[in-house]
Amino acid sequence: MSNDPNQPNQGGWRFDPQTGQPVEQSPPPQPQEPAYVPPQPTYTQPQNQEYTPPAVDPNAQQGYRAQTEPYAPAPTEPVMPVQPYASAPQVNVNVPKKRGNIGLIVGLVVLALVAAGAYAVYSLLNQTINRPAVAVERILPANSLGYFSVNPVLNGNQKAAMDKMKDAFQSQPGFKEAWGKITSQASALGGALGMATPAATPSVGDFDALSSYLGGNLTIAVLPPSTDDLQKLKDASSNGGDMEKVGGDVLGRNIVGMVDLDFNPLNKKGPLLDFKQQAENGGKLEVVEKYRDMDIRKYVTGTNTLYFTLLDGSSTAVVGAKVEPLKAVMDQFKDNKGLKDDANFKALSGQVPSERIASLYLNLTEIYKQVGLIAPETSNTVQKVDGAMLMTLSANDDGMQVDIASQADFTNSGLGSGVQINPGAKPDVTTLADIPTGSLGFVIGTDLKSIIQSALDAMRKQGGDMADQIKSVEDQVKSVTGKDLEADILPLMGGDYVLSAAPGGSGADSSPVSAVVFQMKLKSGDRDKALGVIQSAAPKDESGQPKKIDAAGGTFYSLQPGNESSYVAGVTGDRVVVGPAGAKLDAVVTGFGKGVGSTDAWRPIAKHLPADSNVIGYLDFAGVRTFAEGTMQGEGKTNYEQSVAPFVRPFKYLLVGSATQRTREGTLSRNHTVLFLGISK
Repeated sequence: MSNDPNQPNQGGWRFDPQTGQPVEQSPPPQPQEPAYVPPQPTYTQPQNQEYTPPAVDPNAQQGYRAQTEPYAPAPTEPVMPVQPYASAPQVNVNVPKKRGNIGLIVGLVVLALVAAGAYAVYSLLNQTINRPAVAVERILPANSLGYFSVNPVLNGNQKAAMDKMKDAFQSQPGFKEAWGKITSQASALGGALGMATPAATPSVGDFDALSSYLGGNLTIAVLPPSTDDLQKLKDASSNGGDMEKVGGDVLGRNIVGMVDLDFNPLNKKGPLLDFKQQAENGGKLEVVEKYRDMDIRKYVTGTNTLYFTLLDGSSTAVVGAKVEPLKAVMDQFKDNKGLKDDANFKALSGQVPSERIASLYLNLTEIYKQVGLIAPETSNTVQKVDGAMLMTLSANDDGMQVDIASQADFTNSGLGSGVQINPGAKPDVTTLADIPTGSLGFVIGTDLKSIIQSALDAMRKQGGDMADQIKSVEDQVKSVTGKDLEADILPLMGGDYVLSAAPGGSGADSSPVSAVVFQMKLKSGDRDKALGVIQSAAPKDESGQPKKIDAAGGTFYSLQPGNESSYVAGVTGDRVVVGPAGAKLDAVVTGFGKGVGSTDAWRPIAKHLPADSNVIGYLDFAGVRTFAEGTMQGEGKTNYEQSVAPFVRPFKYLLVGSATQRTREGTLSRNHTVLFLGISK
């Protein structure tokens, strides 16, 4: 006789003497002498389902065992099988019903992601251990309008980096006291406004225990509306219909949520029995449809209904306010087609970090297309762009990084060719060493000629008043300098340029404005041309002549005659320089080659720039803060130290790098921009 506890107990069956098969189930003959028979648990088979006992390894740890009496050895006692989708956790969320509320639809999806995680903990545990998650790009249609993903459970390098930055704030002197002051003030303000302290939201178990079952992805996506949905939106827009109601209904059919679940029992908090006990209070989870061999189930919470499924062989749950978006995702999953095959998406995903905290994808082509179909009259005001954009947020040991990768064609937009950066023009790395040390911030790039020319061309294409304004500017430039803007001046502006600012002094009267410096490198042979333009444009003194100043190894002209400390503009060496007169100008020029880019402090900052950056921007938060703190006095300084300083001192700098890349697709423009916020003790 088998000792498998999951096999039916055949002790009470009568067997055919010829075949040995059971012919009926009836009480066994009573023993002649009294004997102890352990109480037998009963199991009610669900209607319309044929129960087939699962094969169980007798050496494996068994699941939840129903017992109604104190434990006693009972080798034939069956183990209650864990039925998939047996019950749902009781989630007491009081959401007022409002038909057509767009915010409600989005809120329901977010709620479902958490509910699905708790539900699956108990009912799907034994079936999903070690199942892989499904990548978002594999199960979303290529024409999806966009999605937002966040990793709710950081680990590895991302968690270590976030912990390090958290410590940078908490280690600041006075942080604990400042934080306590903020929270107490917020509470007091809420009381003064009559806002009750929010009660704890009922939840399925402790949040820490529940969150430990979430995997590395929680996503909300917007699918492309059907033709019928678009027509409903168009009718509501043009006929003055209830746009909120219609829009909410359409969103319900096109917004879908996805969540990865982690069922590894080795890293979970709290006994599984706690989840089972709460699940027993939930209602039946009805199978509303079987689609492509996967069950779509209904979960009712309050007055609202949610639908969800678990993708076959995976730990990824799909949730929606209606069935339609689930089917769209299930089709992509089964057919192995999706966003991953889109050329734009593949190009963008290769540029951003693979380890990330959050990501946002926008299909610019589809968004413009849908807007044009719903409201054709807006096509003249909304700029047409073909392409896509992918943004990600990630953590580094020394700060937070935002990557923005875009691939788009602006040729057919309202701006024509748009303002373009020459992808082949990149500032020389040595130019970074010409930026004055101590600068609070700077912008460095190259080829202003192409940028300005493309902007002028784009504005001319708009015609009307814009074209007239450009003509007026060109006339003014020619009257002042005697030179043509596009023929004589722009050709001089093809080299590297730098705009930087540094403190102009010390104490309460100091100002960074007094130390702004602009420099632009000139091509060989353009020195005299550039000096001639500056001489013609420089203001005249009482004699009717510009004030000439020989300084810093070059020739300069005062921009404010009669003021010895005014700014000057001129040419020295291989570049045009505009900056403060006197010793400050000499310091800038003699510092060429010994500036910011040559220092040890710049090297760890520069590693965050995208390769081949065309434009670089930098703001020294620490320097600006130190400069500002030096001007504080008295009570203002005391309040700053107690309430503000602990929260701002960990911020060190903001770095921006933008790299526009060449493509083989003609008018296609590809760009990768990085914004890095330096954070450390």
